[in-house]
Parts: sequence; structure tokens; C-alpha cells
Amino acid sequence: MLDIEGARVEFAANGVDEISLTWNTIDLSRPIRWSSSEMDLVWRGDGLAALARHCGARVLDAQVALDPNGIAITLESGELRIFNALDEVGVSAAPVEG
Repeated sequence: MLDIEGARVEFAANGVDEISLTWNTIDLSRPIRWSSSEMDLVWRGDGLAALARHCGARVLDAQVALDPNGIAITLESGELRIFNALDEVGVSAAPVEG
């Protein structure tokens, strides 16, 4: 999940080749219910360390990539690729080159 100018962009992976994108459908103030788990899950504001350098960066472009299956988001600080990593959301982050 990313927060882009106050809008939450949510990503979910299914199977080995599907990824979905939704906007503002998850209420972060409600507890997380995971049907097959008895763990106490919580939302974290400090997600993946690789994304930290991109916090606050302006979005310049976004594209759906057909191969590999995913979404490329170009920021002024670099590029994010969000993709299906075998039934879970994968993220790779690259800094701006040069």
C-alpha cells in the first residue's frame, strides 16, 4: 500500500501471474482480519526499508508492465516496480541514475 497525495493505492497478488490495484478501499483504523491466521496483524507505517528514500517524492509517471507482470511507478527519486512475486506482492526500488 502506498500513500500518494492523501490517496491510498493498494496492491494485491493472486496466483503466479495476477496483480490488482485499488484506491482507498482499506480502512486502516480497523483491525486486520486474516481468515486463515490467528496472529495479531497490524498496519505498519514504516514498511520496506528500500522504499524509505522514496518517501515524499513526487510521482512523475506510472505504467502497467505486461512482462514482467506488474506496475512501474517513476518518481523524482527513482523507480518502483510492484509485481506478483509468486502469490505475494513484490517490490523493487531503484534510485535515480546519474
